[in-house]
Amino acid sequence: MYLAIDTGGTFTDFVLSEKGRDILTFKVPSTPKAPASAVLDGLERLSSEYGFSSSSVDGIVFGTTIATNAIIERKGAHTALLTTRGARDVLEIQRLWRPRLFDLYIQKIPPLVPRRWRYEVNERVGADGQIVEALDADSTLDLLERLQTENFDAVAVCLLFSFLHPEHEETLKKHLQESLPGVDLSISSEVSPQFREYERTSTTVVNAYVMPPIRRLVDQLETGIEKLAFRASLQVMQSNGGLMGTEETRRFPVRTLLSGPAGGVVGAVEIAKSSGLDNVIAMDMGGTSLDISLCQNRELVLTTEGGIAGFPVQVPQVDVHTIGAGGGSIAEVVRGGLKVGPDSAGADPGPACYGQGGERPTSTDAAVILGMIDTDYFAGGDMRLKADLAFSAMERHVAAPLGLSVAEAAAAVVRVQVANMVNGIRAVSVERGLDARGFTLIPFGGAGGLYAGLVAEEMGISQILFPVHSSVLSALGMLMTGLKYTSSRTLLTFENDAHSDLFKRVFDELTAEVHGLMRNEGIEPESVSLTLHCDARYRGQAYEIPVQCEPPFDTSQIVQDFHDQHRVTYGHSDPGESVEFVTFHVVAVESGSRFSLLRIKDNAGCKEPGRHRSLFFGARYVDVPVYARNQLVSGQKLDGPAVVEEKTTTTIIYPGHSAIRDEFGNLLVTTPEGGHCGKD
Repeated sequence: MYLAIDTGGTFTDFVLSEKGRDILTFKVPSTPKAPASAVLDGLERLSSEYGFSSSSVDGIVFGTTIATNAIIERKGAHTALLTTRGARDVLEIQRLWRPRLFDLYIQKIPPLVPRRWRYEVNERVGADGQIVEALDADSTLDLLERLQTENFDAVAVCLLFSFLHPEHEETLKKHLQESLPGVDLSISSEVSPQFREYERTSTTVVNAYVMPPIRRLVDQLETGIEKLAFRASLQVMQSNGGLMGTEETRRFPVRTLLSGPAGGVVGAVEIAKSSGLDNVIAMDMGGTSLDISLCQNRELVLTTEGGIAGFPVQVPQVDVHTIGAGGGSIAEVVRGGLKVGPDSAGADPGPACYGQGGERPTSTDAAVILGMIDTDYFAGGDMRLKADLAFSAMERHVAAPLGLSVAEAAAAVVRVQVANMVNGIRAVSVERGLDARGFTLIPFGGAGGLYAGLVAEEMGISQILFPVHSSVLSALGMLMTGLKYTSSRTLLTFENDAHSDLFKRVFDELTAEVHGLMRNEGIEPESVSLTLHCDARYRGQAYEIPVQCEPPFDTSQIVQDFHDQHRVTYGHSDPGESVEFVTFHVVAVESGSRFSLLRIKDNAGCKEPGRHRSLFFGARYVDVPVYARNQLVSGQKLDGPAVVEEKTTTTIIYPGHSAIRDEFGNLLVTTPEGGHCGKD
């Protein structure tokens, strides 16, 4: 059996799978101040409450947002940066690019490492990789003494052109290990051996900044797993949609920034494949945030130009757009207008209806007031919600200031939340020149099923696929992938100087690196699939596009492939212009997965609703049938309005919509072209 765990801001999800079939899913409240506690509590429940032996679990995969939260909340390690003399302010200078071109008052985000903790090193490597100035031993010793007095938790080292000549960084790392035992170290030639000085420095600093909290979390989890008598090894979800071992996680925590969202996107892509869908918009709505990713042709969309909280991160990651729109998003009246999010009540104290001290109304409170959530069946009945607290919070903070009834105020909160979600989807579709109407919306996460119909109507999306076990799809997606390692190296080479032997030498070296990482996890080369590509550009261009490379590395063919790809990407090409090969990559992926979607054998089923409840549509409450999702049979059609309930989430089929359950247990919803969602 395999166990997947996804720690979110509000809940921690668990999925236990055996032989490709899920046999258990459940949630426990997250513990943001001590993330390991929720995980270990859930592991204890496996045996104490559900009766599973710890020895029967063969592997544990884990996704977390702790690195992301550390950056967003600026609660990472006390970090120093060592850089080449004259490059101290690269984090401050950044790029000339402005996110808001005409904003005269734009404020740059303060660096994670203030200037007083950025130190210059006397050394210099040229753009050709040759030493211009050797590393000065005397000044290095003086610097080490200064560092000892500051009690840093982590040190980042990023020297000019170290991706071509890493020896100076490696020497500094050796000295730092001797002088500062116990301090976490990150050097750019290991973290991101690629060109672009600002991005490489930022990536290395982010890695150092989150290294101590991630290392502590992994240590606590491995210790707790051992104490609970689990024999299973722990693997961690990466931002690139694959897994990695704990030792690599401790060294490169920057690769976990989108750990949880990546699992959800993997799950959405696999479900799309099983359902014959080519283009989908994955929409993961949890308690704290909304993660949106657009996938074309059944493939993950990866980028190396992503970042977090305004800081660029030069590692492969799933292209995810995140906004502060979750079930815990706080509703408030600001300057006479209604605002929902991005602030969240989180898991502690949580929404007002949780009864844990939360006083401000949230999206979840609005859903309770409107009847979208059954207060007696939240989390399968494990958690009873208090509707009276939701009503009083909404009355005090929204309804009274706006002169609305409580139900009208709650409906307004939902409309604003939907508008936020629509704007997020537009950012990954319309703003990139893509028509969202040609995509299928795949909502998941605990709150995704409540709002997806409204979002689809606003966007003109005609089809929604509600996956089986949608509330834990991020955890389930972690079981649908395997170990994945990438080795990269920048080697600026023009096509006249490039030849097949050069390509073979570089790719052989990178291949040996990824196979070594796989062997460390017990995976031999015959169980690994490799993808080779290089980033290329025309002479003078600022950015590159990836081109697939295959032995025997015919450079003329690779150049032609670049011209073709450039034409597809930008609408034109220039075969007469010289092509520059920039960065080489080898991606190794473990073959097979721990879970696959299986056709569900129908039980006796129950085509009639189990009960009814009142939902607020338009201007009044309407009596709506409620179906148990596990009682629906293949091919069964539901006409809206209707509610489909399961232990960990609720799906609303809005008026005018129709849903059909497929053979895998998914619900395929068709929306009307004209749209009358929420109207009676």
